[in-house]
Amino acid sequence: MAVATAAAAPGVNIGPTAPLSQAQLQPVIQKAVRRWTIDASDCPVWEHLEFQIADLPHDQLGFATASAIWIDEDAAGWGWFIDASPWKNIEHAAPAEARASCNRS
Repeated sequence: MAVATAAAAPGVNIGPTAPLSQAQLQPVIQKAVRRWTIDASDCPVWEHLEFQIADLPHDQLGFATASAIWIDEDAAGWGWFIDASPWKNIEHAAPAEARASCNRS
């Protein structure tokens, strides 16, 4: 099992954060699957992988097992940034050399 944790708890009270919903997560999952594989049907693991939202303990942001990826509902109290256009990659464009290294066979 792989666990991702927040570096620290929020230092200031950022107030309540709205919990992440499956409706918000679904487009991000679809984009991630497209990025991870050129054609998701070529990778049968995606057909059986579950994505779950839960209130994870303490500073956990998420964890993965062989069959599921669990996402903390409020990013350990920080709140999630939900990209309204995950297919555009404007906010996080990778340098050309990084894209080239990812496409090597």
